[in-house]
Amino acid sequence: MKKYLLSLLVCVGMLIITCGNEPPEGFYNGTPEDDSLIQSQLDNLPEFLNTIDQFIDSYIPISIAPVSFPVADSYFRADSPIVKQHIDSCALYLSDTNRYVDFWYAKDTTCTVYLYDTFNVVSLMHVDTIFTGHYDSLIIDTVKHDTIRLLKTLEIEHPTGSDAYTTEDIVGEGKRLIFLEPKRDTVVDSENGDTTYPIIEPWEWVLKRISYGIYYFPNSGGEHPSIYSAVIYRSAVDEVDTIIVSSYDTTYTGHAMDRLRSPDSLLTFAPGETLLVLLTIYGNFTANDCVFFVSCGGKNRTQLGSNGSGEVVIDPSLSGIQNLYIEVITQDSYYYVTPNKGYQAIVWLIPIKVE
Repeated sequence: MKKYLLSLLVCVGMLIITCGNEPPEGFYNGTPEDDSLIQSQLDNLPEFLNTIDQFIDSYIPISIAPVSFPVADSYFRADSPIVKQHIDSCALYLSDTNRYVDFWYAKDTTCTVYLYDTFNVVSLMHVDTIFTGHYDSLIIDTVKHDTIRLLKTLEIEHPTGSDAYTTEDIVGEGKRLIFLEPKRDTVVDSENGDTTYPIIEPWEWVLKRISYGIYYFPNSGGEHPSIYSAVIYRSAVDEVDTIIVSSYDTTYTGHAMDRLRSPDSLLTFAPGETLLVLLTIYGNFTANDCVFFVSCGGKNRTQLGSNGSGEVVIDPSLSGIQNLYIEVITQDSYYYVTPNKGYQAIVWLIPIKVE
């Protein structure tokens, strides 16, 4: 009985303490009207939704290392030939794209829009030489008790005409984020000086921040290179900007691929300006395993050097918000015909201003 009375007193006390207090603010879930207003705002911002100008279907020269047939190749298909190709030019053709848009509303009456893109792409290649290697010479490793097949004969062919063109179908995916909130007023209480920021009626959602975009080929679950940083040097003004892949420091004000940024703080370049780009990659691939490209606004796709450095020119015809693309593709994506190792790449989309 005493325990019951004690419990009752505790409950009554809690009711007295919390009486008159407002319930905690719930999460804002948005309404169909919000969805419509935000979609209308996005429709007026096509420059921030564009992700397809990374695919340029005009052929450009490509320089890759000579084809080799290491012992490791023998483990792919020991009972059949290994077919490789050497290409001298390449391009990318977008055959189809699909976008899924997801609205995420938050407690502070904001909305983060996720733009999930899937691309069906064709890698276009011009082949100057085809090599067919036969691993039909055997070595028995008596220590490891392994049988190693070595290259014995090599057939070389130089295709011409339409036979010199080949393709690789690939699927890529990735996302970008767009952060919006309603327009707010600034109200100062004349009595206590407190400042509040009420939403202006009728509501108008406005763009506040955007993220950069990372796209994986074949997809985020595939084996692909990883970019740690991109350093951009502007010789005309002697300035250096560095973009890193990730920053968990909430006070960090530099450029990070996983951080939202105000459109007013984007990197800004001039039409016709030459940029020196230096990439650093990490993970399972080294620079010697990869081919590097940079393009901007769907123009001037340029191959960087074998160490991930080189120059790209901002096309003089560009202006306004544009996308600077950095591509890192494994060389094996171009070499192997049989067995096919597939197209393995990562692409960074970096929104910039050209003015």
